[in-house]
Amino acid sequence: MTPLNPPHVRPPRFGLKALLWSVTLVAVSCALFSYLGSHAMVLLVLLALAIFAHVAGNAVGTRLRALGDMPPPEQRNPSADQDRKLVSSDFAPTTRLRQRSPLGRPIAFVTAAGAVLGGVLGGILFVRMMGRPVTVSNIALGVTAAAVLGGIWTFVATSFLQVAGSALWQATKEPKR
Repeated sequence: MTPLNPPHVRPPRFGLKALLWSVTLVAVSCALFSYLGSHAMVLLVLLALAIFAHVAGNAVGTRLRALGDMPPPEQRNPSADQDRKLVSSDFAPTTRLRQRSPLGRPIAFVTAAGAVLGGVLGGILFVRMMGRPVTVSNIALGVTAAAVLGGIWTFVATSFLQVAGSALWQATKEPKR
């Protein structure tokens, strides 16, 4: 079992200066909350968290990319790696996953069926949810919106399943030697 923090990946650290800046940020956030209201503050907090997650992920990813597949410093032997010749068994067999290919007609038919089914079900639900009499233009708008959403979600789901199935088939197929 590997430890959570291997010795070559340091845990995050902060000092007094960073702590004071974070306290200042919280104080400013509280002042903005009383001035702007709760909805605007939720949006600002989500924006700040997204920016923080992006920066933190970038920092961790850069550090891990720099470390790569290198063994820990105490296990490195640079002369053994340089003298060894590469053979074909050092590499994974080639697959067709990088090749682009059209999704085909079945995806188009399933997407069209999903759009029709989404439009019908969305129209029925729309009419049932409306308590007052609805106009034809309102029904048409609801059916069109439901059909577009049904088509989009059907396309996303079926194309994902097709690509995932193809990748699984290629990954489990015996390689030619």
